[in-house]
Amino acid sequence: MAQRLIVEGNDAIALSELLIKRGIKPPKGYSNPQKYKSEFVKSAGSITKINAVLIEELQSTEVTNIGIIVDANEVGVDARINSLKTTIEENLNISFPTDIALTKNGLGCQIFDHLYIGIWVMPDNQNNDYLEHFLSNIIPANNPIWQFATEKTEELNNIHTSNHESTNNGYTN
Repeated sequence: MAQRLIVEGNDAIALSELLIKRGIKPPKGYSNPQKYKSEFVKSAGSITKINAVLIEELQSTEVTNIGIIVDANEVGVDARINSLKTTIEENLNISFPTDIALTKNGLGCQIFDHLYIGIWVMPDNQNNDYLEHFLSNIIPANNPIWQFATEKTEELNNIHTSNHESTNNGYTN
């Protein structure tokens, strides 16, 4: 029995470390950090490669549980879900039951007796954002490290904006 968590990038490693520090245990069979990183988490590298990694895991006879985490980005939650569902349906020659839909808790479906698939669209299965927005909502606003990071991000954005404006003769795009 193997389980997989398919993600766009390497964000799952950071997220899993945060969950462990919060006392949430790793999945059964993956308590060893090296095994967790090398076997459980499958990083696609980008959203454009997520379907290829998903197909590979769908074809494995050892995998019984597949979790998928993607960012909604500008494309939107529905587009992400529909793309993943289409890949699953085409590769397993199935149709998702009509009563299976994305909720605020994600989408979960027992596809076969031996295969369960869960999908989470960042940040909250409803809004068109990223992992960063999800994390920003779970960190207390008064956290000094968070406040420092927010200030530095704003400073960098201001520097980038002023540099961009000065290289365009005062005109912005």
